[in-house]
Amino acid sequence: MVDRVTIVALGTSTPEIATSFAGLIRGSYGISVSNLIGSDLFNILGALGLAATVSPFAISLAAQQSLFPMVGMTALLVILMRSGWQLTWWKGGVLVLLGITRWGINIGG
Repeated sequence: MVDRVTIVALGTSTPEIATSFAGLIRGSYGISVSNLIGSDLFNILGALGLAATVSPFAISLAAQQSLFPMVGMTALLVILMRSGWQLTWWKGGVLVLLGITRWGINIGG
């Protein structure tokens, strides 16, 4: 069963991913990184916070458990960027594969 939070995150992240790809194609790499980080932060703080103010709800165990991989990916991003404050194609590929894996686990699990 897919969590409602996952569906909301997918809906709010899709335009951000499209914007990030457009930035990559145009060579604006900074906007891609900041856009994706900002999207994740907004999903956690903005969307969940707003939803909780409208109607309090309990967070499922699956949603709680997906928080740890997301925090880990954010830490990995910082570590990868620390090497010259650049994301190379292989570093980006690793992050994309981890992100797709995380989504797959959230949707399939």
